[in-house]
Amino acid sequence: MLKFGVSLIRWMGPCFITLGLSPALLGAEQERSLLSLHTAVVLAVDHYPDLAAKRFDLKASGYELAAAKWQLLPSLRYSYEDVNGGINQGVTTLQQPIFTFGKLRNKVAIATAGFGQAQHDFSELRLQLALKVSVEFFSVVSEVERLKISAESVMAHRRLYEMITRRVEAEASADADRTLARARLDAALSEKMQIEQNLHLANLRLASLVGAPFDGVAFPLKDSSWRVREAQVIEAALAVAPSLAILEAQKRSAKAKEYLAEGEMYPDIHLKFEDRKGDTNFFNPETQRIFVEFSFDTGAGLSKKASLNAARERVFASEQRILGERQRLEGEVAALYQNHKAAVARAPVLDSLVAATDAVVSSYIRQYTVGRKSWLDVMNAQREWAASKHQRVENLISMNLHMIHLEMRSGSFFDEPTVTDIK
Repeated sequence: MLKFGVSLIRWMGPCFITLGLSPALLGAEQERSLLSLHTAVVLAVDHYPDLAAKRFDLKASGYELAAAKWQLLPSLRYSYEDVNGGINQGVTTLQQPIFTFGKLRNKVAIATAGFGQAQHDFSELRLQLALKVSVEFFSVVSEVERLKISAESVMAHRRLYEMITRRVEAEASADADRTLARARLDAALSEKMQIEQNLHLANLRLASLVGAPFDGVAFPLKDSSWRVREAQVIEAALAVAPSLAILEAQKRSAKAKEYLAEGEMYPDIHLKFEDRKGDTNFFNPETQRIFVEFSFDTGAGLSKKASLNAARERVFASEQRILGERQRLEGEVAALYQNHKAAVARAPVLDSLVAATDAVVSSYIRQYTVGRKSWLDVMNAQREWAASKHQRVENLISMNLHMIHLEMRSGSFFDEPTVTDIK
């Protein structure tokens, strides 16, 4: 399995993000803890009803495979009938397939492919669930980080408002400046309230997927280095893609059905032992016989040939679906790779932007006190500072989320021992 340098958990330092969830929603009596992404996926996998259904489907496919294999062994049949004159007669038959032109073998192959598909169906649903959980998890992380910035912005606007109020009272500034400062403070407060609402909704969405109480989320948001080539990532993703494995299993099933249709054009050969008993239950050698039975169902007209042609066309269709899925996955993984790469490239630029806007705010405040800048200039600089910090957070979220999705697509995320597999 291809590893992307080192695991996210190891190549990022710890950072803990806490948030409150409704006790009524999660159960106040239960112990709360910070939630990691891996733990969130584990809980979601255990909690998700559709995955539980897939587990039952997998067990059912296992039984179907066992049933197909049992058909290779001798079968015993007993029949009881009332014949002429009220004489009761029982017939015991033991039958062993000798040669069926691959019909039984291909039925086993079909059941084997079905069992494999059930396994990959589980893995595909688990992957899609993990991707969904990661999106909602990072939505919480994003809103928490945005809330921190918004709180800083409110505090900064409040300090600026208090400063301009003192200047207005000292008749050093016009009252219009105070009005503007108050309007900008109210706008910052409104934005903070909206982010709090967004965070609450993000909490609800994640809690519904996880199905377990937690106090907050823990995830290290940091820049990352990248040392893996795009071709390697795509190759790793294709090698473990459940959706591709599902189509491969369907192709194997279609091929086995083609061979089965070919076998249906030939007779079945069985070795049979038959024992007939009457009312007396008296042993009579003439009631026992061993013989070879040839059986053949001609079908209606050219139906068997038509069925064979249909089976062959389904094989061709399955091959095309595999090609289409490979192309789709290659494009999807390549897009993830390029988006992550672009986010990594933007990170130092946004760091510089945040530092520059912070310096501008400090400079404009000093220049305002000496009459070289207007209060509107100061307010606009403060707004640009908050916007630059939001951009940096969004970029970090994008970079980390794309990295996680690449790990999930390549299978390396599920290599962690904390992530459950099929039970």
